[in-house]
Amino acid sequence: VPAFEGTPSFESHKVFTGVVASTDDVTGTLDVRVGTVLGSVKLADYKRYNPQNLPPSQFAEVGARVRVSLLAPVPNVPAQIGNATTAPVTKVPLRLELGPESAMVVLDVRTRQVLALTGNYEAASGGLDRATQSRRQPGSTFKPIVYSYALHARRYTPATLVDVQPTVFAGNYKPGNYEGWTGTDPLRLREVLASSVNIGAVRVLEDVGPANVVDWAKALGITSTLKPDLSLALGSYEVHPIELVSAYATFAAGGMYEEPRIVTRIVGPDGKDVELKAPPPPRRVLDPAEAYVTTSLLQSVIDHGTGAKAKSLGRPIAGKTGTSNDSKDTWFSGYSTEIASVVWVGYDDNKPLGAGETGGSSALPAWIQLMKAAHENKPRAEFPRPPGVVTIAIDPKSGKRAASEEGSLDEVFLEGTEPTETAEPAATDSKDDAGSTAAPDATTNGGGDP
Repeated sequence: VPAFEGTPSFESHKVFTGVVASTDDVTGTLDVRVGTVLGSVKLADYKRYNPQNLPPSQFAEVGARVRVSLLAPVPNVPAQIGNATTAPVTKVPLRLELGPESAMVVLDVRTRQVLALTGNYEAASGGLDRATQSRRQPGSTFKPIVYSYALHARRYTPATLVDVQPTVFAGNYKPGNYEGWTGTDPLRLREVLASSVNIGAVRVLEDVGPANVVDWAKALGITSTLKPDLSLALGSYEVHPIELVSAYATFAAGGMYEEPRIVTRIVGPDGKDVELKAPPPPRRVLDPAEAYVTTSLLQSVIDHGTGAKAKSLGRPIAGKTGTSNDSKDTWFSGYSTEIASVVWVGYDDNKPLGAGETGGSSALPAWIQLMKAAHENKPRAEFPRPPGVVTIAIDPKSGKRAASEEGSLDEVFLEGTEPTETAEPAATDSKDDAGSTAAPDATTNGGGDP
């Protein structure tokens, strides 16, 4: 990557490619020139990039290119920055941007109190809180919002067959499935979500209406701007991590939305509590049965899908992986009965993380570790099943009621949406025919669930 030329604006933590101008082993600093600006990096603040504690002269040679951004808050920044007509300015503090950043939010499902939050990797990251201030493309972590609306609208059930054949949608929109996924047979909605099949998600969104899903997302706490087009299904519009995990916490809480609470108490200089503005009251978005079936779908992501690594937690978990185009953003958002959390990993300047990086490989391992810590000494708890949910044995190929127990799967439905047609007996006469995803709290009857 060529070095930046000109005068950098350093707006919004923008990342630039600079050139190492000099090193100082006594002060432990690298001087880096970014166009007309000469900056300084305190290497000790970036042990992540320097695990061997090399002195600056051995860490980077003069002339080496490095990625940097302005370290903020910055006292007495020369006014010349941003004015391309001025002469070179004095040194400004810079931060290294050699590796990806991360953000994480942990919410108490019951109170919506923020239990933990970090918006950056290092303490020297300049005050940018990526958990609440940065907007990034959520990728497939947005799909549960689409599917929960499809359930709510009674347009789909977990057993509804979805066409996943590649096609050109309205507006010449031609999405693809993740590289390596080649299936073309219709899949049940549960399978489409568990395997994160993009074309299936777009078909569902097209059917239920993008504008309806935009309104639904707002009801779930997504305040960032969303546009009602088909790319919405694949998480093309940027959101804050805290918004996304708020939506997931709503599923975990049986359909009740409540704003996250970061500040719960303020004590004044006199030692007395400062009265806080009362938060808006909780409001119902989904009924408990809709939230339960949504959670059941998301459990399949863990049990049989892209989030399978999370089975190591040894407790009921629901969640979804997410990866934006070119692996520029990777996510995992999920929840237990008590805690909802999200992890995002990526670069501030949208640099790709690398070939093959996904939410399952980059974000999920960190999510698992934080959920292990959050659930330490907590008993294992099942998601409570509310009234209004029924379990029906289905034929896994057609999604219809099973003609016999052999090869069938148990599936959960909102009461009144269960299939009324019965499959032909031949559709379930082989044990191998059952090779599909069953509801997590149900059983596979006479067949093998992969």
